[in-house]
Amino acid sequence: MAGGKETPRQKMIGMMYLVLTALLALNVSKQILDAFVAIEDNIQRGTTAQMDAGDASYRTLKGEIVSTPKNADGLLKIKEINYFLKKVEKVDEEASDIIHFIDKLKLDLLKEAGENITTVSSTKDKEVIVWSKFDKNKASIIPMRLNLAAVESKDNFDVPMQVLVGTDINSIKQNGSGMQLWNKYNDFRRNIIQTCGSYKKSKNNFSVSISKSKEAELNKKLNKGMSYQDLRTAIEKLIKSSPNKPNKEDINTLVGLYQDLTKIEIADHHEEKNIHWLGRTFDHAPLVGAIASLSSLQNEVMAARAKAIAYLKEKVSTGEFSFNKIQELVSGPGVAAEGEEVELMITMAAYDTDNNPEVKSSTGSIVVKNGIGYLKTKVGSSDMKITGTVMIKNRSQAKFEKPWSWDIKVAKSAGSISIPAYSVLFRDFDNFLVPVAVGVVGKPSITGAAVREKTINGQSGYVINPTGSSVSLSIVGKDAKGNPKRFGPWTYKVKPVPTPQLQTQTAPKGQNTRLKVGYNDGIIDATFTVVDYSVTIGNDLKNVKGDVIGAAQLAAAKSGRDVAITLNCVRVGSSGAKIKVKGNLTVN
Repeated sequence: MAGGKETPRQKMIGMMYLVLTALLALNVSKQILDAFVAIEDNIQRGTTAQMDAGDASYRTLKGEIVSTPKNADGLLKIKEINYFLKKVEKVDEEASDIIHFIDKLKLDLLKEAGENITTVSSTKDKEVIVWSKFDKNKASIIPMRLNLAAVESKDNFDVPMQVLVGTDINSIKQNGSGMQLWNKYNDFRRNIIQTCGSYKKSKNNFSVSISKSKEAELNKKLNKGMSYQDLRTAIEKLIKSSPNKPNKEDINTLVGLYQDLTKIEIADHHEEKNIHWLGRTFDHAPLVGAIASLSSLQNEVMAARAKAIAYLKEKVSTGEFSFNKIQELVSGPGVAAEGEEVELMITMAAYDTDNNPEVKSSTGSIVVKNGIGYLKTKVGSSDMKITGTVMIKNRSQAKFEKPWSWDIKVAKSAGSISIPAYSVLFRDFDNFLVPVAVGVVGKPSITGAAVREKTINGQSGYVINPTGSSVSLSIVGKDAKGNPKRFGPWTYKVKPVPTPQLQTQTAPKGQNTRLKVGYNDGIIDATFTVVDYSVTIGNDLKNVKGDVIGAAQLAAAKSGRDVAITLNCVRVGSSGAKIKVKGNLTVN
């Protein structure tokens, strides 16, 4: 600790405060950061499932070329299939562009945070972050595979903000990576609607073109607040607007695709007004949380791609059992709280709409409808591995059966209290507390002491000004079913606020110098007012009111020498008790 001369005991106490603060921050954030790691893994698996679904539709469409007779009618159909295959390739081109752009953003964040992204492990080494990388020279839309568990700076809050937003959420960098992402995402939405809505079929020319100016008008209405149904109506109006000529049968699909990819651009964020989506998404986001948010965007893109390809396939597909590979598809949560009911979806990546799959599982109850088997089971107290089979018949009634499995990591119900600014609770001081709980829906709250809600720097929490020698706190909330959940109580020691240090190091003889005291280690955010001081020069002791030392007090001091000074100060916002601070000034 800098400042005045300290005894070895004072230095040790200061070091203990720093170490304890680091340990508390680590313990508080670990569960949340690990949850982001699990969420990212689950999103990546879900994105792969969406990719498989889109690929299955593509293979089905390709397979129909082989199964179509090569007579006159068949050749006309093959020509039509190839026409829509080019549409599918256009969708893939658009999806690939934004998927690879987001992958690059992830690598930029990791590199900026000092993480090792040069090592790539195809064997999924647990110590390596990058398990697979995209190749910009290949027409691949598979997002790269990341292992966020190997990231060392999971709780880095600065890099996502600097790279994607800027220094202030009220002023987004217009030429920054974040705005490039926002524009590319909206361009993808516009392009996929135009690609899917514009085609030739049975001598009809259908066309959909979305102008940016009309999109801007829609966004203004959306920013002011709009219901789900009003949004659908506005999107339908946008798609039907002149000179567009969409196929009436396509309206619901096109509206659904557009709505799935629509985000509110400007909205309130905590106590801030009119904040851009980028600011609301990445404000105070830890590194692993920001990457998970980016992966979520990739998942939305891949889901839109799967829907678009299936939609285009239906323009020429007869619904025959014509795909050449059967791939099982399981979807569901990868993390669940103890005792929570989970639902898995198991199906074929491509299936006959007239032939529902037969799904079997090692646990739970299954209902099959619309080609999907819905499995419900209750999670126990430990991690689960659910297995089973999915079987479908072709039109010749030949059985095709594939095994499937799904892992569920069980998150123990737990809670903790983050004290981001302090190592302990201080007496006669507004301590800021942030409750964190796993398995709680909505905002948890703190009970057990005289606390009051408060928002500091955009972060909502609670303030407590304790008395006595200790205080007990608990977290309360509700689970997904509305049942009350309580965590704790935890007992915290209450200590006096540490004595500040003299921050003024030097004082010129010929001019006035304002004396300042405070905390050099930055653990506590507090302001002090110097009331009076006494300075000793030789055998002469001078008592002075105020916080300014000047020529009159230092006239007898020798340049280059230290003089002893004792100050009385008051902490702003306290009860007003005087605090004595001792230190040395170098006269120059």
